[in-house]
Amino acid sequence: MDPRYRLDPMIGRAYIGGSHDEPNGSRPKMSKMDPERTTFTAALPLSVASARRLSLYLRCLEALRREGCQKVSSGQVGEVLGISDAQVRKDIACLGNLGQPGIGYSTSELIWAIRKALGIDREWRAIVVGVGNLARALLRYHGFQQQGFRLVALCDNDPAKIGEVIDGL
Repeated sequence: MDPRYRLDPMIGRAYIGGSHDEPNGSRPKMSKMDPERTTFTAALPLSVASARRLSLYLRCLEALRREGCQKVSSGQVGEVLGISDAQVRKDIACLGNLGQPGIGYSTSELIWAIRKALGIDREWRAIVVGVGNLARALLRYHGFQQQGFRLVALCDNDPAKIGEVIDGL
């Protein structure tokens, strides 16, 4: 994939653009976490397929962390998701030097690195367009907020709905 492409976490598609971390739009060269830096960047550009798998890994890792798992291997993640451990290692390698052979990955560090690579390590303000039954159900779903998406506005072209306050919006 062209290194100018970035994954848009809102729609799960790649778009052309620069990094949020670099004002000139260039891709940073840092390939591993550094305790002195607060940012992390992927060592290699992510393909759309890798980004999709990373979101699956993230859900799996968060479940493992809730169960108290502090270290995880590529084999564990692959077994849960039905993906080969080699593919898991290849995808995680795009994030930088995170694990140790024979020991595995720190679950918390891997979650943090995946969230950063997918662009969901910060709060995203979102607008719901069309305030029908589906939108009202989405407003009651707290998973968006847990993943860093804050709903800030509702839009609809129905004159009966304009100006109506729904769930504080």
